[in-house]
Amino acid sequence: MEIETTFDSTSFLVNDSIYVDASCSENVEEYLWELAEGLSMLGNGTSASESFIIQPLPGALARSINLTVSNAKSSRNHAEFVIVFSLYS
Repeated sequence: MEIETTFDSTSFLVNDSIYVDASCSENVEEYLWELAEGLSMLGNGTSASESFIIQPLPGALARSINLTVSNAKSSRNHAEFVIVFSLYS
């Protein structure tokens, strides 16, 4: 099972929202988006698309977004990192 994620941008500022869409090479029965530190999720994390808000995280220049997809045959994990710029030093 191949997973591809599409983001609405390639870099973000603190407090920006991120929209992510996932597509898979096989039918997916379950999506599970997982939060990493420095993000808050706007949806319930169980559909092909999800939105996040970037929270302040001192010293971190990136945020990790993790997705697990599964069907009756297999399960696969996928992680992406987004670059975060801060207006504060």
